[in-house]
Amino acid sequence: MKDVDYYMELNYEVNIEPTPEGEYFATVPDLPGCMATAKTRDSARVSIEEAKYGWFKVALKSNVEIKEPPIERQYSGRILFRTSPAIHRFLVEESKRSGLTLNTYLNVLLTQNRCLLDRQAIEKTISRSAASIETTT
Repeated sequence: MKDVDYYMELNYEVNIEPTPEGEYFATVPDLPGCMATAKTRDSARVSIEEAKYGWFKVALKSNVEIKEPPIERQYSGRILFRTSPAIHRFLVEESKRSGLTLNTYLNVLLTQNRCLLDRQAIEKTISRSAASIETTT
């Protein structure tokens, strides 16, 4: 039988938002009514963990079905991307001028403003990619 410790180990999504009063309100979307308020974001993280523990305890005691979080989606790293022939040509020419493969060049463009990854991860990715450059179109 699954116990509180089992559910506490699962990776439930937690949302923490500032309130108009200057505090932080935390919720767990998959656990209706599981919420906490605290004065700081860090305190809200601790408080929501305590709230989850209590929520699981009551749910198990009351024989309430506990929804488990969705299994993390696996990403292949492959994206089908359509564009105009003119843009495709431009991107191929720019990647060649940069000495990068088209894939590496597109990755640099996508992550340039740190919109997807932190700066260190981007630099590591670019370094690894640059070390194994193979010019393709």
